[in-house]
Amino acid sequence: MHVSTLEGLCAIESIMEHIAYSVNLDAADVKMANVNKQKFPKIVKFWNDMQSWAEIKSRKQAIETYNKMANIIFRLTVGKKKGISLVPMAWTFGSSGQLYSYWYQFFHGDGGVVVCHGGIEIGQGINTKV
Repeated sequence: MHVSTLEGLCAIESIMEHIAYSVNLDAADVKMANVNKQKFPKIVKFWNDMQSWAEIKSRKQAIETYNKMANIIFRLTVGKKKGISLVPMAWTFGSSGQLYSYWYQFFHGDGGVVVCHGGIEIGQGINTKV
């Protein structure tokens, strides 16, 4: 069974961004070239659909134009720049027994409870649910 971690996925994304920058390619093209197209055909379909309905090419051109102007205008000061990132990703859910650990403690004196868990709070309210 293949288990992916959020940290591992972020590291790979950073590596692919670095490779693309080093060889002067679009990072989205490098990422898409590394997608297993036989295993994840829905990602390829969604990617192609998104390119048109989200107008990715025109957005990238507008961002490039803005950043060139920002370099001219803000040469001596710190200016804002824009960017866009596309990340083709398939996140498979699975469980292999005690993949995520937890620890809880009850305090005798005041009845307080401490809960530690191996989950990652990314806006889904896991700490609130616990």
